[in-house]
Amino acid sequence: MAIFRQGKEEYPDQTASYIIFIDGSIIKAQNGSTGNIDYQGSDAATVIQAAIDAMTTGGKIFIKAGTYTINDSITIEDGITLEGENYYNGSLCTFLTLANGINKDVITSSSIKRLEQVQIKNLTINANPANQSSGSAIKLYSPYEGLIENIWIQGAKDDGIEFLKAGADIVGTGTTIRNCHIGSCGQYGISNDAYTTDIDIDNCIVWEAGSFGIVVMGMNYIRNSEVYDCENGIFLNWSGNTTIEGCVIHLNNKIGISGFNCTDCIISGNVIMFNSQNTSNSYSGIWIDSNGDRPAQYNKIIGNTIGSSLGTEKQHYGVETVNSSANNIIIGNSIINNVSGAVSLTGTNIISDNAGYVNHNKGIAATIADGGTIDHGLVTTPTTARVSGSVAGEMVAVTALDATHITVAIKKHDGSAGTTQTIYWDADV
Repeated sequence: MAIFRQGKEEYPDQTASYIIFIDGSIIKAQNGSTGNIDYQGSDAATVIQAAIDAMTTGGKIFIKAGTYTINDSITIEDGITLEGENYYNGSLCTFLTLANGINKDVITSSSIKRLEQVQIKNLTINANPANQSSGSAIKLYSPYEGLIENIWIQGAKDDGIEFLKAGADIVGTGTTIRNCHIGSCGQYGISNDAYTTDIDIDNCIVWEAGSFGIVVMGMNYIRNSEVYDCENGIFLNWSGNTTIEGCVIHLNNKIGISGFNCTDCIISGNVIMFNSQNTSNSYSGIWIDSNGDRPAQYNKIIGNTIGSSLGTEKQHYGVETVNSSANNIIIGNSIINNVSGAVSLTGTNIISDNAGYVNHNKGIAATIADGGTIDHGLVTTPTTARVSGSVAGEMVAVTALDATHITVAIKKHDGSAGTTQTIYWDADV
């Protein structure tokens, strides 16, 4: 089935130019047009590479189900679709496994030019991290308008899926990573650099990454994905206008979502819970830092659930900003059961309507006498409070504020104690 986006065919179906299959101990590449076996041999990577090299104007290589031992990197070229029969379905899947001691990436591209309109689909890849000194499962240079879909990565010494710039600042944009499962990578599950932006990561699961589950630079989209059991969850590294939406980031050893010098990013509708598993009260659910090069500001943290169940608190704060981070917007979140509190912020920010961090409240307090107190229910001592009485001709004023109460004076015109009465109040942190 072809996929349509905004009325246009996004990734059209293709007839296979070559079909790769196993015949006994021999790997064969059958020409999709003639039916001839154009390439064959005992080494899967050599046969697959020969088929790729033969398609100078692009085409589709369909790899039938089976286990293919990879003894060298497969270098993909512009316009190529590399598609398996199935992914992670036992004997019915197309399984690429890196041989011991190869110390290379399983699938890669030229490091000196942009890679255009490539698709990699329906594969299970084991980059065999225990027996390598280096190498990622998929490493592409400046990919442009590509698709990586239905990939199960069972481990890699370095990264699961890695995008880097090609040559001297050649930009790659617009690649989608969709419905991929990526586990047990030594460094990152998914990563890109500042020259490969506008990446759409959708419906992916990342676990057991040695550094971060997902690392992005520039403008990107991370949606409907799960990151768990990693050293850290998601890292916005010098990101601008990146969106993290509808994701579950939980049970990571340290930080849930961290941002460094990130601006105008949106973190919305996510569940960020049970992080800081290594050391309770050490790492926050969301942590934003910046230095003098570019303040982390104008980020929007909206409608997330950040915390834990009562009695299982681990995260330091729900949201923590440090150094020159400021002018961020934190609205409509549920920030509950974090060890040290809901938020710890630097600079001036907009924060309101967050469950677990009440910074504005108002109400009607009945039967308040002169010198009486009103429970304000705010997260800390309010900076301002306003009161008015219900008895005509009497004066009501705030005399003291603390972390729990507003103390009021009720006086008549002669200075004597006023009438016990209903007080209308509001207060802000």
